[in-house]
Amino acid sequence: AAGNLTGFLYSSDGTTIPINVNAVETSNPSGIIIFPTSKVINIQQGAEKTQNIQIIVPSNYPSSITIQSVSFSPDVEVIHFGDLNLGVLAPSQTLNIPIVIDAKNVQVGTYNTQISILATDSNGQISLPSVNVQIVVSVGISPVDNSTFSTKPDCALSSLEFNLNSTYEMTCTNVISNIQINVPYNEFFQGTKAEYSGGTYKYYFKALKLGSTKFVATFEYLGSTIFTPFEKEVRISTSGSSPVGDVNLKLQFFQDGQEQTNTNLKAGKVILMALDNKTSNIVKPFEIYLNGDFINSSEITLDSEKVYTLRVTADGYNDFNLNNLSVAKKTIVITLIPNQETYQAGDIIEITTDANASIMIDNVIILSKNYTLNKVGNVTIKAVKEGYLDSEKIILVDSDIYLDSTSCSLEPGKWKVGKKDIMCRLNQAVNWNVYLNGTLISNGTTEAVKFSLENEGLLELKMGDTILWNQIIEKKGIFRWMLEHWIWTLIGLAVLVGVFFVIRGGSEEDLLGSIDD
Repeated sequence: AAGNLTGFLYSSDGTTIPINVNAVETSNPSGIIIFPTSKVINIQQGAEKTQNIQIIVPSNYPSSITIQSVSFSPDVEVIHFGDLNLGVLAPSQTLNIPIVIDAKNVQVGTYNTQISILATDSNGQISLPSVNVQIVVSVGISPVDNSTFSTKPDCALSSLEFNLNSTYEMTCTNVISNIQINVPYNEFFQGTKAEYSGGTYKYYFKALKLGSTKFVATFEYLGSTIFTPFEKEVRISTSGSSPVGDVNLKLQFFQDGQEQTNTNLKAGKVILMALDNKTSNIVKPFEIYLNGDFINSSEITLDSEKVYTLRVTADGYNDFNLNNLSVAKKTIVITLIPNQETYQAGDIIEITTDANASIMIDNVIILSKNYTLNKVGNVTIKAVKEGYLDSEKIILVDSDIYLDSTSCSLEPGKWKVGKKDIMCRLNQAVNWNVYLNGTLISNGTTEAVKFSLENEGLLELKMGDTILWNQIIEKKGIFRWMLEHWIWTLIGLAVLVGVFFVIRGGSEEDLLGSIDD
């Protein structure tokens, strides 16, 4: 808490030392974590110890930072920095700033100072909180006796179920002056204050994140760990809700902006959200592993006809495992820009798909997403990709110029190889060309279109690049004629068979008459 804080220190010889501290609350808008921001260090005359201040760059910080310098304000003789290794810190990295407390040749008393950290990123200087350090130097080094290693401090938490952003405390009694109590960094908590008086140590902290974790405190003598740590499983929940959740996760799946069950997913991108299995509170952060590969995002991409193993982990929770995850084929979505019912010949359209699929126009693959419509009539656009369902879209391409098929001297359905001087009319005079299998066979500039069919193949009537008419010309022999006119063919065959039997019957009668004679 901010304000003037008063207290007393009691030394082993009965000396009482008053303490008066002006505490100022700090804020940390940058998101860079400085741990701890307040530290009380007890040391006896003649002793020396080293502590660390940690600078932690969260994984979600947008850029690297550079630690330019660190300094004390004011400078006090009892403390100095150890070997510094300043420089660039990337997201997820931690830098330890060693501080050395040297109580040799110093007076008994309390020493206060602040550690200031100058850091910059790509946007300039970063606002970081100062670290308040209080050093309490007591008389002489207490002799090590059996109580140092036989009397373990007795610690307890004010609660095992925490509300988010609320402050709690750990209290340890039977703490002899030789013992240092440390609470290692834990992203679920942030220390706010520490106190020591009359063998009782208090550590105050704020709950920062939802979930389950383990609260740990260790005990040290001259920098070495002694005793077993103090450990408690704790839970943090949102204020006002049930503080007791579950140790299991559940997942929500979102696709195309809609929640889906894992059995109803389709090929493509899927967004995952981890929840507490009992309270349904969002759990952050969590990690995703797909077929053993770490996914550095809450989004995964699934292909059809593949089988996946999905694992999600979060601190304080059992892993979520989903085996044999598979998805159905997804229909490719074709997008046209502009999107309209009818286009004009010569219009340029942009064709894209949500699956980066291959595009075909009238069964011919196009290499560019921009396409000029040069065929009048129905145009079929098709998208294909392995693992997806093909998609098809038919558009109508119109033109101010068109062929009037009713004006033709021979109706188009009867065009075949060998037909000569076929005459049709356009609705107005233009420059036109007639091609058969890509070879020019006729051209003109009038309304009248005239051509002859010498070979089979693809017939195209074009105005520039615009196809006004196209048709397959076939060689129609007697067999093809019989197939197309099968009714007349059957009648003809029946007549022939009847004539055959009539003739045969007459021949047999003549033969029998001859025998009788």
